[in-house]
Amino acid sequence: MGTFICTRLGSKDRTPHSCRVDEIRCLELDCVTWDQGTDDTTGEPFTICLLHIPRNKTYRPFNKPVDPIVGQLIDTWKVVRPPQPDLIDRKTGHKRPHLFCHRSQLVGKDYLNHNIIPALCRKAGVPQSDSRGVH
Repeated sequence: MGTFICTRLGSKDRTPHSCRVDEIRCLELDCVTWDQGTDDTTGEPFTICLLHIPRNKTYRPFNKPVDPIVGQLIDTWKVVRPPQPDLIDRKTGHKRPHLFCHRSQLVGKDYLNHNIIPALCRKAGVPQSDSRGVH
C-alpha cells in the first residue's frame, strides 16, 4: 500500500486529503473534530470532519479535512479497541493517549495498513475497490 493510505482512511476516492501511515499511526485518541458547513450555492448544511494530525519531524500539529467516513471509522475503532495506557510521544516527550496502540506500544505500520484499516473499512461498509482498482 505504500506510504499513503489513500482510500481507506484518507477518503473514498483518493483525494489529496489522504493521510500517510505514520500520521495515522500517531493519532491521538480524540483526534476527530466535527463541524458543520454550509454550501455557498444551495445553502444546504453539510458535515465537516477534521482530523488533528500531531507534530511530526517535519510539521507542527495541524488539522486536515477528511471525508466524514474517516470520523465514523475512528469512532468505530474507539468502541472496539481495548483500553490502553497513555504512551510517551517520541516528539514531545509528553504522555498522551494514542488511537492505534496495543499492549502499551504503537501498532506497527504494516499491521495497521493490512489488518486494522481493512477490518474497520469492512465494518463501516467501505468497498475494497473503486474505479481505480483494489486498495
